[in-house]
Amino acid sequence: MRVNRIFALALGAIIFGAGCATVVSAPLMSPGTTDAGVTMLTIGQGRQGHVGTLSIGVYSIESVQGTLEGAIQVLPNEPAVRVHVGETVERAGYSIYVQELRIGGKLESLSCGGPVGCSGGDSITLVVTPPPK
Repeated sequence: MRVNRIFALALGAIIFGAGCATVVSAPLMSPGTTDAGVTMLTIGQGRQGHVGTLSIGVYSIESVQGTLEGAIQVLPNEPAVRVHVGETVERAGYSIYVQELRIGGKLESLSCGGPVGCSGGDSITLVVTPPPK
């Protein structure tokens, strides 16, 4: 079964507030897990995440008319794109699914660019599927 079919099953996003954090997510798998080349990673705003040779930069995460959206760019040559939870974009042959957007709070993942639980928790969680071989 293609990974995109699994994503299609996650139609509804869960919206909730957690202390001083605003989080919108569509839970799919545990952080750091891989399944047939699929990788999930959390990237803090202003930082980069890496999957194989792919480098993804997160430029902004903000609330626009009550909806959280983020701006990501596959570096160095792809244009930046604004994304929402539940959206899949194709860049450099990779499928990038937006699982979660977070404003505030603490990041619990090592991929936040600092120690576990680093502050300044504006982040995006992506599920990245490499191109077919």
